[in-house]
Formats: sequence, C-alpha cells, structure tokens
Amino acid sequence: RVGQYSADQVRAAIWPWLKSRGYATAADDPVLEEFLTVRLGKRPAFLRPGLRMKRIWDAEAVRAAGGRSGLAAEIRAEVNAILAAAGDSRLSAHAG
Repeated sequence: RVGQYSADQVRAAIWPWLKSRGYATAADDPVLEEFLTVRLGKRPAFLRPGLRMKRIWDAEAVRAAGGRSGLAAEIRAEVNAILAAAGDSRLSAHAG
C-alpha cells in the first residue's frame, strides 16, 4: 500500500484495510480526519510503512536504570528486541 493517495482513497480503501487488520480502530478515526483535513488539506497522502513506539519513564524509573546513560542502554536494548523479533538490524552502540 505504499504510494500516493487522495483523501477519498484513504477513507474508502486504505483506512478500512488498516482497521480490518487491527492496525487502526474506530477510536483512531478523529486522528485520521485531522491528518487528512488539517495536515494534508488538498495535498495527496504519501503512505509508507512505519512503526511508532512510545513509553514514558518517570524520574524513579530513570534513577533505577542508572541515570541517563543507563536509560539510553535500556531503551536501546528494548528497541533491539523489537527489531530482532521483526528480523531487522539492531541499533548500533552509541559512540560518544
């Protein structure tokens, strides 16, 4: 489904396809509409696969991880686990 699509094509074909596979739900409908009307306006949508990962660490979790450098190592390890499960390349070690 990589390519260029009009807002109507996204609504009629792409969005139902994403919902049927569990990548989106009815709760995401307002986000789609904002994307199509506010961000894109009359421009076409250029779609390509992607992932979004989100996690929030509170101050205690950062301390438990050993501060910023420990947190960075923890994040890298968790992202690498996801990449490995997808059969993709690991993140390289930070060199600085």
